[in-house]
Amino acid sequence: MGLSSSIQTGDYLTSQYEADVYFVYCWPGKIMATEERFCLVAPPGARLLICMGQSDIRSKVRSGPERLLPTI
Repeated sequence: MGLSSSIQTGDYLTSQYEADVYFVYCWPGKIMATEERFCLVAPPGARLLICMGQSDIRSKVRSGPERLLPTI
């Protein structure tokens, strides 16, 4: 059975997708804009996985209105 999922590609800063998990690989100068966008469009409990390089992926969780909680 498994989970139903889909993969959407494109510019995250202009996308209109609502999801439980967002994986982004963004330019270093766009990290704050990406986090702000996540706070605006993601539902509470959603995860933002930001790839900061080959061996550095960071995770944040949207806990509620305009709040991000860093995770390990």
